[in-house]
Amino acid sequence: MKTRIFLMLATGVVVIAGLLGYLYYEDANRDFSPWMTVQELTAFLKKFEPARPTEPDFWKKGHWITAAEGRWHGGTAQYRIRYATAPVGKEYVWRWFLDQDQESFGKKLKELGDDGFVLTYHNSFKRPDGTLRYQGVWHKPDVKKP
Repeated sequence: MKTRIFLMLATGVVVIAGLLGYLYYEDANRDFSPWMTVQELTAFLKKFEPARPTEPDFWKKGHWITAAEGRWHGGTAQYRIRYATAPVGKEYVWRWFLDQDQESFGKKLKELGDDGFVLTYHNSFKRPDGTLRYQGVWHKPDVKKP
């Protein structure tokens, strides 16, 4: 009888833990674009370009990228981004980069840091040849609109 109760409780804990893990995963991935190749991501970003050259684009209308991630999947590099409305009353100053080697990522950290940018999100993945590739998003805090 005790063994049966223990097995029921243990099964319940495993089911609840799995459900919580799934909900956490869903919440953590909710706001990201789908995973895409570089070409697919480029096409995805084109939808944010203005219809006419005189119109401001999506980004100048108050949006910025908040995260960029990469992975090696199915024999190719894939990327995804997360974007959001930028804080009101600030200039929308940000930079982002994908697929950098360690040396160029280190240079970006220094260059952008020297220019007042803060690394707000970063991610890395390993290619089959063992090299790491880095993605990063930098925001420049407290830049007021003129």
